[in-house]
Amino acid sequence: ISNLKISWFKINCSISYNHLTFKKRNRKVLQYSIALAFLLFASAETFAQHNFRTHIGFAIPVSDFGSEDFNNEYSGGAATGINIGFKYTYQLSDNGLGLFEGIDYINNGLTKDVKNDIETVFEEMGLFGADYKFYRFNSIPISAGLNYTYPANENVALFGNAGITLNSLMISDFVIEGSGIKVTSEYDLANSMGIKIGGGVLINKNISIALDYLGLGAHSINGKARADGIPSEEIDFEQKVNLLTLTLGYNF
Repeated sequence: ISNLKISWFKINCSISYNHLTFKKRNRKVLQYSIALAFLLFASAETFAQHNFRTHIGFAIPVSDFGSEDFNNEYSGGAATGINIGFKYTYQLSDNGLGLFEGIDYINNGLTKDVKNDIETVFEEMGLFGADYKFYRFNSIPISAGLNYTYPANENVALFGNAGITLNSLMISDFVIEGSGIKVTSEYDLANSMGIKIGGGVLINKNISIALDYLGLGAHSINGKARADGIPSEEIDFEQKVNLLTLTLGYNF
């Protein structure tokens, strides 16, 4: 095995590039997420004082998650992505206080600069013209907490939310292939507790615009990097996930 091949392999291990490996215990998290989604639909038909929101918008990485600094061990280099989700709100009283629960899917790729930096690292090792399959961050946060709604007038209402989250972070394969060599990083699903704080405006009881901060916590990532003819290398690190989401929703 050439020294170059070993170098590429170890470089791949040293950079945080990842894959989802489903284990039986981790599948339960997704099952709970799906069950909660059905619960939200069912709840919307059960109570009189309720609000069910479906939304789509932007997921903007902040803090370490959006950092492009390779010297920062928590940097994610994540680019702005997409957020799709559902939220159910149940009012406890006429003063606007209520409870909310929700589930979201958030997908973030890498910034262009980070991709270029990765390619430069491998080119400096002598790997030119390689094919790269860059990893993506996939988050599924389940959230629950307090909601407050203030009716400004007949057509406009303001609302705010504060609660906790349980997030499942799944990172797709990172694969480098060139000169007859293929190196792959594969990572397990990771879970973490966090917070969700935000608010927005409801227009004509149906259209809503919301801005939320999701501090989804530090995820302990475990996985392996492997290449043909070389024993796999164990990889472990922490990945913090912090996001701002700006969404447009429709309320039922």
